[in-house]
Amino acid sequence: RSYAEAFCILDALLDNAAYSSVWMNKTETSLLDVGTGTGGNLVGLLTALAKHCPHLKTVTVHGFDGNTLALDAAKSVLGSFESRASFAVDLTLSAKRIASIDDLPSPDRDSYDFVSTFKMGGEIVSQGEGASDDFYHRFLTSYAGLLSDIGLLILLDVTTKPDHTDFYPQLLNEQVSRFVRGQTV
Repeated sequence: RSYAEAFCILDALLDNAAYSSVWMNKTETSLLDVGTGTGGNLVGLLTALAKHCPHLKTVTVHGFDGNTLALDAAKSVLGSFESRASFAVDLTLSAKRIASIDDLPSPDRDSYDFVSTFKMGGEIVSQGEGASDDFYHRFLTSYAGLLSDIGLLILLDVTTKPDHTDFYPQLLNEQVSRFVRGQTV
């Protein structure tokens, strides 16, 4: 499911003439993914880039997850993708336990064209029992400043409701809105 969601989001954006014109002649790009899991969302994003960006030569991917078995699977899946891709994938996957909002990893670069997290926020919020309910705002505060001038941040989560707070989409909407209101233009 993460593959399809990631692919459909970026594919739709790259179908937009104004957005795709920025990417048409790029030869390299970079992606930070927090909560990588088995890498389905990364393959979705890379597949959309392969479809729309014919000049890409290298995609640098930095991924973080606390589950080493999932990261092993991601490495295998992404290796298989790269063997069929028209560009190289410079992959760095790091095992980093992210048990709370305070465990968000520090990335390896100062700038990324893409920053993403798929469904990890809900896990942190549900396990925090109130202590991590501000996850989405903290994620944006931690990583939005790392976006390049053409950067895109994808913050996606499930639509369920933990026992102790509002539905995840309500938390996400409120916190993204609060983050955007706090930005200076």
